[in-house]
Amino acid sequence: MTIRIDLAEERVWKDGVELHLRRKPFAILKYLARRPQQIVTQAEIVEAVWGDVSTSQSLLRTHMRDLRQVLGEELVETVVGRGYRFLLEASWDSVATPGLRVLVLAASFRSDSPNRKLAEVAARIAKQVGASVELVTLGEFDVPPHDGESEDGRGIPDGAEAFGKRLSASDALVVISPECNASMPGALKNLIDWTSRIRPQPFDGRHALLLSASGGAGGGHRGLWALRVPLEHLDVRVFPETFSLAEAARAFVDDNLADATLTARLEKTIRGFLALAEAAKEYPRLKRAAAGRATPSP
Repeated sequence: MTIRIDLAEERVWKDGVELHLRRKPFAILKYLARRPQQIVTQAEIVEAVWGDVSTSQSLLRTHMRDLRQVLGEELVETVVGRGYRFLLEASWDSVATPGLRVLVLAASFRSDSPNRKLAEVAARIAKQVGASVELVTLGEFDVPPHDGESEDGRGIPDGAEAFGKRLSASDALVVISPECNASMPGALKNLIDWTSRIRPQPFDGRHALLLSASGGAGGGHRGLWALRVPLEHLDVRVFPETFSLAEAARAFVDDNLADATLTARLEKTIRGFLALAEAAKEYPRLKRAAAGRATPSP
């Protein structure tokens, strides 16, 4: 038995035969199928699909019943008192309709930096949501101090050109940055300044999420406020919510966040950001499709 799912078109096939699901049952299927053989609680599904844990779980059971009627009872197991489990590995149609492309930038040079660790966690979460993720570090984009004379004489440095290409190829940017004297690192600002000189300007219209980690009690959040300023000036659509990890030296266990509450909060922030970025990416196509359906035939 095979299940194939097309995320962009919200279509699903079972053994080559297309099934017809309404939007909420499809959203439930998408969430479960991303976690094959894992027990997923009702609360997790409600928050992922409705974004509100207060939504009635009886509503979830209604849509789950609809999903099983179409998909087959044998594919979704009820684990009494715990939740649901999807019992098959699905294939994802990502050739004709590629998923969201996310560039994750760890803006730290230190190999053992908590910001790098947080970037790795963020990248894993984004992949679980279904995004195509590229994780890069600040050290990969070497640039000299920005000045107009350098630019006039030698042009845009290779490091900025490389970052600009990565940025242009992405739909969304996640920056995980340390805080330096209540601001962003100078090297990060320098890379932004150089990259902004490329034409067409690669930051323009990009969606961005800002995260930070720090050994102190503030978690580096003051640096994110400073980072927001040049990005918004360059017409980046910076997500309103941020995530700052305080006392980061003891916040990780086996490359994951030790605190379950913080993990849930980070996952919710990233899911919300990616949902917005995906909606912005798909809106022009959906608008064209709606306009085509509305055009009367001659």
